[in-house]
Amino acid sequence: MKKKQIHKNDGGLTERCLEIINIRLYDAADRRKIADLFERTAQGAADARFILFRNAEMEGDWSIHIWRPFFSHEETKSPEALCLSELLREIGLVHHVIWLPASGGPNIA
Repeated sequence: MKKKQIHKNDGGLTERCLEIINIRLYDAADRRKIADLFERTAQGAADARFILFRNAEMEGDWSIHIWRPFFSHEETKSPEALCLSELLREIGLVHHVIWLPASGGPNIA
């Protein structure tokens, strides 16, 4: 299976990465704030796909997954996700990571 690549108008080759923002709310009643911040951020990001998850067992645990393009020389978090992480820190503990595509090896498509 060949890895799907995305071409930008400027001729630069990009792939997709996954940014994950996990938050544990200080107060579970703040769940509406997460949804509001999520919706505002997702609407402003044209090339990214945002998905909001809630933990099935822990009421105050949420996860935001952002599937977006990145250039191979760019291994940084997106400005939208960084802004969202900072806003979420006001209402809970935040863990923000970026996952890049693995390359090479026989088991990796």
